[in-house]
Amino acid sequence: MKIRSLSTNLGSWKFLHLVILAVGLHETLAGPERILTFHLAYEKQVPSTTKMRLRAEDLYVSNAVILDETDIVSARVERGIVRHILVVLTPAGAQRLHEVTASHLGERLGIVAGGKLISAPVILQATTENQFAISEGFLTEAETDSLAERINNAARKH
Repeated sequence: MKIRSLSTNLGSWKFLHLVILAVGLHETLAGPERILTFHLAYEKQVPSTTKMRLRAEDLYVSNAVILDETDIVSARVERGIVRHILVVLTPAGAQRLHEVTASHLGERLGIVAGGKLISAPVILQATTENQFAISEGFLTEAETDSLAERINNAARKH
């Protein structure tokens, strides 16, 4: 499965979209206290990974967390042609995501929400912005609103 990341210019804003086309809330990686985390994900088992299922695909998600809610400033749902969650990262979080995406081109980025793997897009380019949009694909409007609210609640605690 390849999921594109693309940049969009909206006036003076440029957004990186992580387009999630295949969403499946399945296996748990971390406890339910983790709202949103990013990990490298692999198609074959490697050390220090947890097997998780994304729709009909088994992936091995790194136990090392690249980003979590402590790296997020805010999240909000935007409704337009495509409903998405706009996530704004701290400067340190944006730098870390840039470094990881730059050094892992062609690999997969596992996105885990509430301990469940929801997507694993292929990294096609290094991120350059401190914000990105999660275009959730199959999440309902209520699930999208709930996820954004949980991200914000967790971000405010840190």
